[in-house]
Amino acid sequence: MRKLISRCLRMIVRFRPSLKRDIIRQNERFKRKIDRLAEKNRRLKDKVRKLSERMDRLSERIRMVQHRSNDTRYLANVALPREKLRESLIRWWYEKNPDILLNLDRPQTFSEKIQLLKLSSDTPLLTRLVDKYAVRDWVSAKIGERYLVPLLGVWDCAEDVDFDALPQRFVLKANHGSHKLRIVLDKDSLDIPQLRVEMARWLALDFAYVMSPQLQYANVPRKIIAESYLVNSDGCLHDWKVWCFKGKARYVEFMSRKDGQLRFVYMDREWNPAPFEYRNVDDISMEPPPRPHNLDELLRLAETLADGFEFVRVDFYRLDDGAYLFGEMTFSPGGGNGRFDPPEWNSRIGAMFDYRPDNRMPGAATE
Repeated sequence: MRKLISRCLRMIVRFRPSLKRDIIRQNERFKRKIDRLAEKNRRLKDKVRKLSERMDRLSERIRMVQHRSNDTRYLANVALPREKLRESLIRWWYEKNPDILLNLDRPQTFSEKIQLLKLSSDTPLLTRLVDKYAVRDWVSAKIGERYLVPLLGVWDCAEDVDFDALPQRFVLKANHGSHKLRIVLDKDSLDIPQLRVEMARWLALDFAYVMSPQLQYANVPRKIIAESYLVNSDGCLHDWKVWCFKGKARYVEFMSRKDGQLRFVYMDREWNPAPFEYRNVDDISMEPPPRPHNLDELLRLAETLADGFEFVRVDFYRLDDGAYLFGEMTFSPGGGNGRFDPPEWNSRIGAMFDYRPDNRMPGAATE
């Protein structure tokens, strides 16, 4: 046994230089392979970077084209004579809804009636009610001043907004359209010159001709208003949007904005889930909140404001203590471009209100 072990040791010693050389060669081969893989990985990363940069450039071009397209449509609508606005609206409708027929000669569905209303809604009363500033006096006379969000200021020009007179937190908005607002949580961090430029753009825009004509906004005297910042203990301020037909509250759309996502649910006046949804593409359904203890008050307030109108959506905010504050009155929610689910509810909801032969909604033409 000793002789065998000794022989093995001699053989190992004899072949050690050769074994070492083999190991060195193998290590070099592995190193060269690793280097090749590293170079391949570098080239792939470079290719991904270039593709990413190309995608960014293409996305920016798409945004520019969309912006120019919107600007072109807006400028065209502004320049069109009134009798041509119908054609512009029809083109806009089929761009958005190529699979849904639009009959403006004999409107039956909710979508059709809302589109036709948009073309004939430049009446003194509707213009007053979609004006977020002028509507305050009307609401105060109907249901009382205590249902209004506290007003902090109103100005005709962006340069006139007095930031020194405003509290640390507040809300700025234009009075003549939708989605023109800024929630200010810390006045000290504001870029005031940039915000004045943004507000000036709001005032320069005639919301009546953005995308599709909505003539109820055409004659609104444009202003900037500041209101108190409102928030509940959960960090949100929820919308309670009451759909009223012939002065009767039928459905409540509860809407919540949290983490940048819009969520909603439709309930009937008994606080049962509604048999339909009406939403835009990115909206998400949610579980209904508990029935508010003062739901009857919400319905009563909405019906008081909706009296005399065939259709209007009356919006409120509700605070932690149950107090309701008026938000706005909307006669063409979502521009009438939402989708009903199930689709047959487009006709069912449309059957809940009427149209006169002259395309004016009863109650809309007079004060």
